[in-house]
Parts: sequence; C-alpha cells; structure tokens
Amino acid sequence: STGITLCLAMAAVPLPAALAFANHHALCQERTASLFQACSTTSSSPMTHTCRIRSTTSSSTRLQAEKAATFGMGCFWKPSESMLLVPGVKSTMAGYTGNPNASGPPTYSDVCASRAWVEAVRVTYDDEIITYPQLLDAFFDAQEANPAARQYASIIFPTDEQAPMAESWLGDAKLEKRVDRKGLPALATTIEPATKFYRAENYHQEFWQKNRPRFAVGLALLAIASGALGGVGIVTDPGIADRIETAANGAFLVGALAMQAERWLDKKVVEV
Repeated sequence: STGITLCLAMAAVPLPAALAFANHHALCQERTASLFQACSTTSSSPMTHTCRIRSTTSSSTRLQAEKAATFGMGCFWKPSESMLLVPGVKSTMAGYTGNPNASGPPTYSDVCASRAWVEAVRVTYDDEIITYPQLLDAFFDAQEANPAARQYASIIFPTDEQAPMAESWLGDAKLEKRVDRKGLPALATTIEPATKFYRAENYHQEFWQKNRPRFAVGLALLAIASGALGGVGIVTDPGIADRIETAANGAFLVGALAMQAERWLDKKVVEV
C-alpha cells in the first residue's frame, strides 16, 4: 500500500533537539498505533527517524463500493448463475423473501405450497463498476419469471436508497414497452419493499454449476448400462460387457441416492 513517510533529520544536535526527537517518536507511536507499520533509525544518520504509515483508503473504499440488491427472477437456479456473468457482480445467493409476516425461515416446501413467498436472488455488486440502474437492466434480461405464480414473479425488492432509482427505471421501462428475452413485458414487473431475506438450502446454491457435470456423468453411466459400449464395438466380450454395464448401473443408482440424500440432510435456511 501507499505509505506516507515522515522524516525528522537531525545530525550532531544538542540535548534539547534530542529530547524533541524522542517526543516526536513517542507521539508518532501513540497517534498511529493502528496504522503503524515501521519506525526505524537509519545507520547512516543516527538521528534520522522514519515512520511509515500504512494507507487503508483503498480497502475501505472497496468495501463501501460493494452493495447488495434483491430480485424475484423466477426459478432462482438459472438467474443466480446468469447474473454472475455481469461485469461488476461479485456473487449471487438463492433465497426466499417477499413475506413481511414471516415469523421465521421457510422451507422449500413452504415456498412451493403458498403464495406468500418469492424465490429471489441476492446480488452483491461493485457500484464503482456497475450502477444500480444498470444492474436492473441485467436483472430484466436474465430473469426467468412466470407472472402466473408469485413464487416465480418478477419483483424488485429495493432498499430505501435504491427505491427512487427502481421507480424511475421501471417507469421508463413501461413507457418504452420493454420486454425481456422471453417476451415478458415490463408491465409484469412490480416493486415491493425489501423484507427479510433467507438463504435457501445449500443444494439450491450454484445449482447448475454443481449439477451440470453430475447430469453429464449420469447420462454417460446410463448409456453404458444400456450397452452402448458393446453397441459401438468398444467392448466385444459379452462377459466383460455385462460386468461393465452392471457397474455403471450401480454407480448411477449410488449417485442418484447421494443427490437425494443431499436434499434430505441439508435443509438449513438462514436469515442474512
């Protein structure tokens, strides 16, 4: 980090100057305790005192630049992945919100069985790279909303600071008769006050990133279990082919059970 260097140079000085040097050294240590990096006397000049102070401006500014936004975008699996491709977006989280009367965290079954909850995506972004109105553009383009069900509705959940910008953006989008990539008009998008946000069960997080390779392996195992290797002449010995097919079928069943067990065992939903 950038340092600020304070130098007091004294050579062959009388006692009062030496005392002044000592006082400066003590004051430097006292006032910069949390930022103090190094305090040294150079060998070439015994009375040269250097204090180096670590700058915290860049790190604190970066923390202030990171903000969060919450959107109802339909089933949260795909939008939570799509939003990660937007420059300036740092992370996404699948969760549940939209129920101001909630007494505690819901389960996925609760969300599916009621009209009180919305599947939502919490987006952490750097507003030095992307502004909130620009993030709204990305939300609208990435959503998979279905206005027939509140669970999958297109909803903006702004903070008090974000609310005026959200109102302005949605008003313009309606006037422009904007439609998303699936043809859903901006008229179907609504704004609701931000309410408690609950992080969904872990198996919902990064759903496609985790399960896309799992599904690919599963399909390959099913193909092998169905005799694909023998059918294309890779394995010609019937006995070996039978053992490979049996092993592939067993591996597929184990994988399917493991995925189901993940849902059974990991049901933790927490407020963030």
